[in-house]
Amino acid sequence: MTIRHSSEKRHAFGRALALALTCVLVMGALGGCSAFKSKKRLDMGRVAEDMIAVTGEIQYSLGQKRPVYIRGYQETPQLASLEYETERARMLVRGVIDYTTRLVTIGDSHRPESEKASALADYLQDLLPTVIEEPDRTLDLTRAQVDTILANVRAQTTFLGALDAAQPVVDEVSIASRAIFDDTKAAMDAAVTALRQRIEDRFRDVLTADEKLERRQIAAVFGLDYLPLIRKGVPGALDSLLALEPSLPALVATRDGLDASEIQLIEDRMLTILARTREVREQLEPDIERYHEHLRELDELENLWRAQVRKARVAVLAWARAHKLMAQGVTDPARINVLGIARSAAGTVLPIP
Repeated sequence: MTIRHSSEKRHAFGRALALALTCVLVMGALGGCSAFKSKKRLDMGRVAEDMIAVTGEIQYSLGQKRPVYIRGYQETPQLASLEYETERARMLVRGVIDYTTRLVTIGDSHRPESEKASALADYLQDLLPTVIEEPDRTLDLTRAQVDTILANVRAQTTFLGALDAAQPVVDEVSIASRAIFDDTKAAMDAAVTALRQRIEDRFRDVLTADEKLERRQIAAVFGLDYLPLIRKGVPGALDSLLALEPSLPALVATRDGLDASEIQLIEDRMLTILARTREVREQLEPDIERYHEHLRELDELENLWRAQVRKARVAVLAWARAHKLMAQGVTDPARINVLGIARSAAGTVLPIP
C-alpha cells in the first residue's frame, strides 16, 4: 500500500505492520519456551522460521491489492499526512522489534543472570537517551525517569528482575502506541475522505449528465403510461403528461382535447426521447463504470488499511502484556497467547480503531 505510490514507499506501511506481528511472534516464542525460567535454550532457528512465516503472511495480504486508480491522486495533501503518521508507527514498531530481538539474544546466551541484567541495561542506556531527546519523541519519559529505570535494571541480579525493572519503558511504549495508532487512524480517515471527494469531483460532470438523462428517461416512461388515459379523456391526464417533458407543449394546439394525430406525435416524441437518452447513457457507461471502480478500489484499500492498523495495534498491546507476564515468571501458553490474539485481530470486532 502506498502513500506517495513510489516503488519504495508503496510497501512502507505494510512493512511496519508486518514488523508488528513479527514482534508478537518473538514474544510468543519467548514465553512458550520458558527461556527465562529455566536453563532450556531458545531455539533461534525455529524463531527465525516463524518470523519469516508471519512476516510473509502479512506482506502477502498487503500485496494482494495494488492500487490502480488511486495512484492518480498521489498529490492529495492528506496522503502526505497519512504517510507521516504511518512512518511514526513504523519507527515505534521497529523499536519494539529491536528491543524484543535483543531480549532473545540476551536470554539465549550462556551468561550468568546478573550479566544478562547488565546487558539489558547497556542496551537501554544506548537506546533511551536518544529516543527521549528526539524533537518528535515517542516516549513521554524525562531524563530523570530514564536514569532511574536504568539504575533499577542494572541493580538486578536476575534477568527476570531486569525485565520487571524495564517494564515502565514497555508500559510507556504501549501508551505511546495507542496515541500513534489513533493519529494514524485520524490521518487515514482524512485521507479516505479527501480521496473520495477527489473522485466525486473528477466524475461530477459525467454523473450529473447521467442523472439528468435518467430523470428524462423516467419521465418518458411515465408519459407513455398517460397516453391511454388521454385517449379515454381522463381529466388532468394531459396536463400531467405535458408537465413531464418540456418539449411536448409545442406539439399540442389546444389542451381542450387531442386528436389521434396529436396523440401519435406525443407518443413518437416520447419513444424518441427514450431511444436517444438510452443511446447517450450507453456512451457514458464506461466513465460511470470507471467511477464505480475508483470507489470500489478505495473501499478495498480502506478496509485493508484498517485491518492492518488494527492488527498492528493489537500486536503491540499484546507484546506489552506478554513482557509483563514473563517478567512475573509466567510461561503458561494459555495465559500468553499473544500470537493467536494478533492473528485473529483483523477479523474480530474490536473497539479499535
